Amino acid sequence: MTKTITTRELQHNLPKVKRGLSKGVEYTVLHYGKPAFTLSPPSEVSGRKLKTFEDLLKIRFQSGEKNLSRKIDKIVYDK
Repeated sequence: MTKTITTRELQHNLPKVKRGLSKGVEYTVLHYGKPAFTLSPPSEVSGRKLKTFEDLLKIRFQSGEKNLSRKIDKIVYDK
């Protein structure tokens, strides 16, 4: 669903627009009566669900090896 709002409405109703975006609403923002930009929900921007910081914390790599990054640099960059 797409809604059209003005830049003034966006400024005054940002929390409402944010809630709408989280529910999947797309907004076309008008500036002086002409489309200026579109606000889209994050999952629709690239066609896939974007990761949150919490998601990244869950999947981060943990080896426990103190000098792992140096060893990787040596292999990759021959340093």
